[in-house]
Amino acid sequence: EKGYAAAKMTVITNGIDVRTFQPAPELGAKFRQEQGILPTVPLFCHVARFHPQKDHLAFLRAVKLILSKRPDAHFALCGEDVTWENPALTGYIAALGIARDHIRLLGRVEDVRPVLNAAIAVVSSSYGEAFPVTLGEAMACGSVCVVTRVGDCEEIVGQQSGLVPARDPEALAKGCMDVLDMLPEQLHRRKLANRRRIEQRFSLPAMTRQYEVLYREL
Repeated sequence: EKGYAAAKMTVITNGIDVRTFQPAPELGAKFRQEQGILPTVPLFCHVARFHPQKDHLAFLRAVKLILSKRPDAHFALCGEDVTWENPALTGYIAALGIARDHIRLLGRVEDVRPVLNAAIAVVSSSYGEAFPVTLGEAMACGSVCVVTRVGDCEEIVGQQSGLVPARDPEALAKGCMDVLDMLPEQLHRRKLANRRRIEQRFSLPAMTRQYEVLYREL
């Protein structure tokens, strides 16, 4: 539609380092211990800088809905400006009446693997994305994901439950509640499938193979 010749296009996505990002229960257990979160407590993780497109407000509205049904749930948010010193973010939390002891605002985290491995699910509430590398990293860690259907999110996670419309806190909350309703064996299968999907389709070796094929064809 814009005048580019689609027949000449080859899309090669960013590769995920699956050796660095892999299931590591010990990292998750250490994070929970440091944060004072018991192993049995359902913990949801949200990784995104504070920006309108990341839609932290929609996520927090979903948090409020989840807590109305599961008051034992906890939530860890990390990313640039995701701190208690951010008045806009803390204003959302106060206005929604969410108790602070259910929320961890971690700010910028240099190594996100402990957070990803600690959570029962990783949540993305964005209404605008391209190819969110964090989502691929989460799946490489074996995370279950609840994400909005924007950008390449559906391409990354595949045809599975956990895909919800953007700007819809109710749908986001339901997606999270569906994870809590999973039987342990269902949760385990989903984690294995997510890891396998990233290894096969979005890992660094998979990306390299695509470049090699392209160069040979040229």
